[in-house]
Amino acid sequence: MSTYLKIFIKLFFSLILAMLVVQLLTQTLCISDNSFSNSKQENQPESSKVKDNPYKNATIDIKTYKVDTLGWGYDIYLWKSLYVHQPSIPALPGNRGFSEDSLARKAAEFVVWKIKNNVIPPSVSLQELDSLGVLK
Repeated sequence: MSTYLKIFIKLFFSLILAMLVVQLLTQTLCISDNSFSNSKQENQPESSKVKDNPYKNATIDIKTYKVDTLGWGYDIYLWKSLYVHQPSIPALPGNRGFSEDSLARKAAEFVVWKIKNNVIPPSVSLQELDSLGVLK
């Protein structure tokens, strides 16, 4: 066998051995990391544990309104205080409103769903509005 072939074979097997060691270490660290995070959560004081969603049982009202000739908008009231004022379609440039009252309400109901599920801030993407069918 030539010298180059011997060197290549040694390097090849060294590389395979190194990859196996890395894989073994990664698996070991993942297991120990998971056990550490579980024990860490158990030892936390009550005040630092994840709390319930504060918006789960909140009083939330929706009011839709006509925006001059631009279309429809909505307001969302959280505990009777204005929380979201949306006179135009969110995620769209400009100030065009929803074409119908029902479409504005549907978008507002989606935002309320986000609030009740603690998705804060309750921003809305263009894809979400399109899947709701409110971009008419």
